[in-house]
Amino acid sequence: MDNGEGMEGDDALLSIERHSTSKVFRDADLFRINTMGFRGEALPSIGSVSKMRITTKPDGSLAGTHVYSEGGKIKEVSEAGCPEGTTIEVNNLFYNTPARLKFLKTDNTELGHIVDVVAQTALANPEIHFKLVHNGTVIINAPITKNLMNRMTELLGRDVYGNLYEVLLTQEAIDIKGFISQPNFTRSTGRAIYTYVNRRFVRDKVVNHAIMEAYRTLIMKNRYPVVILFINIPVHWVDVNVHPTKREVRFQEQQKVHDLIVEALQGTLRKAPWIKERLVIPYEMPPVDSTVEDHSHRIAEDLPVYSFSPLPLFFSSLIPISQVKDTYILCSCDEGLILVDQHAAHERIIFETLKEEYLNSNVVSQGLLVPQHIELSYREARFLEKHISKLSEVGLEVEPFGGDTFIVKSVPQILINKDYRQLIMDIIDGLYPYGKSFKLEESIEKILILMACHGAIKANQRLSPREIETLLQQLDRVGSSTNCPHGRPILRKITYQEIDRMFKRG
Repeated sequence: MDNGEGMEGDDALLSIERHSTSKVFRDADLFRINTMGFRGEALPSIGSVSKMRITTKPDGSLAGTHVYSEGGKIKEVSEAGCPEGTTIEVNNLFYNTPARLKFLKTDNTELGHIVDVVAQTALANPEIHFKLVHNGTVIINAPITKNLMNRMTELLGRDVYGNLYEVLLTQEAIDIKGFISQPNFTRSTGRAIYTYVNRRFVRDKVVNHAIMEAYRTLIMKNRYPVVILFINIPVHWVDVNVHPTKREVRFQEQQKVHDLIVEALQGTLRKAPWIKERLVIPYEMPPVDSTVEDHSHRIAEDLPVYSFSPLPLFFSSLIPISQVKDTYILCSCDEGLILVDQHAAHERIIFETLKEEYLNSNVVSQGLLVPQHIELSYREARFLEKHISKLSEVGLEVEPFGGDTFIVKSVPQILINKDYRQLIMDIIDGLYPYGKSFKLEESIEKILILMACHGAIKANQRLSPREIETLLQQLDRVGSSTNCPHGRPILRKITYQEIDRMFKRG
């Protein structure tokens, strides 16, 4: 049931003829289709395998039109008293094609598909009231709203409220806007990724790849963000007719669209607004405890070239309380308690430092006084030979030393006094399964992640107050400071309200 424009009697009859469409009046219209509605073949295709009724009336008409068909053959045409708009009723689906009928799943499964379609359409049209009723039960009731967040909360659940953040980017004639989830708010499947091109829902490989690219070092493997993204683009820059269901599209400038989506999402993700929305009270660190060995040089990496410096400085203004299990840093703020994973935090700092140095061709390396020898298997040695140039780009100088032996001559300054043999073995193990299919930037990133993991302070490692202070300050100087490069969370917050509930207060 749709209270839209409705159809005249002749158009109602024409709508169930094969190859009919209301979108094309001249050849040029094929290249600028921006209406929605049914694909030209949809109504006749549905009618050919069902008993279908169409009741419709346009604005200003005294009477509407009723058309009834069975198996694609018109059985009845008559005038009808009805409201403006169109109602299409489909009964006995696949009654005349038993081979298709047996492939229908259970009622709940098929209803799930229907709910998905309605939700996809409703998200893109908050100015329209959508209602879905099944066996007398209201499944979806999404009233008209001017606030897209209200519509998202209605359709996706109340837990999305407070976990989605706005994306906005306009460049040339391409406009990208919507909402994306913080990295710690994910799903086990990609079903909560809703993407639209000119308000048409699509599941496009280019768009989905761009979304996952933006989250690549922020979420765990096999986890997916919640995304509602609208891509508005001139209609002649996109072909919507490359897939029977129009779920995929073809962009005229595919790479540009891909890169703009990545840029738009990363613009929000770098700001990490979910942890920087409220300023907390600054705290003056107590004097350094001289009884604890000071290794602040391990975490005091200098980031003079890193341009991103978010305000307010969230981590610097936390009040450190203690180190828990020599693994987590317990802090307080005006909202509650914050637990920081020291290894994950330092790993992110090193990764962002190395990545920035690599992008600026300025990786700071240090030669080893005594080069370290590494013995490999034949297969490992041949693989490493092919990737030596990649290692040198990130400050890791490795040379063949005859047979299957290699020597490590210099390493990034951050990795001094680490186990280089284990690092090289981990890089080989990390890259080997992908072979040539691994893109250059992905393989470099993989190497940087492994280097960051090896260079970071570990769990079960005692830190001095000065080291803790330095670590928190460094977190404020890097983007994406909520997750390590593997996607694990860096911090968790327990609010005072949650603590009060634990103790039955209030």
